[in-house]
Amino acid sequence: SYLEIIGPDEGQHRPEGGYWYGVENLAAARLVTWVASVEHVERVAAHAHGAGYNPGDVHQVFRETPDGDHLSWRLTMPTGAGDGLVPNLIEWDEGCPHPARTSPEGVELLQLRGYHPVPESIQPMLAALGVELELRVADTPRLVAILDSPYGPIELT
Repeated sequence: SYLEIIGPDEGQHRPEGGYWYGVENLAAARLVTWVASVEHVERVAAHAHGAGYNPGDVHQVFRETPDGDHLSWRLTMPTGAGDGLVPNLIEWDEGCPHPARTSPEGVELLQLRGYHPVPESIQPMLAALGVELELRVADTPRLVAILDSPYGPIELT
């Protein structure tokens, strides 16, 4: 698995159209959503449409790393459905070096779970994508990631 935490970079200009996932509007740092890696993203997205869930259009995305590597992937863009508990889909392009190969090691994702006032409203969307997420009842929607670190378990919310 691969964990990437993104946020606004005050040292760079704001991207045209704003930051993905609306992170510039957050009052405090928090987990906003997650992305599920799939094979044949277009096929998975089409299946989800057939099952009654719109995962968003598939877009080709790319960037250069500081080391000069070219990363490219296809990604469904956020639709706003599912209160951040329903993932976007990603498929890394063939021959592209996956960022997990060059990322720092030492932290492992042990568990990802979601909380929602009506978890049964989220489950059909997850099923349409063919992904699983443990859902629990709570007053407000949120994600929780449990990480194993050199300092012991860490909970991100």
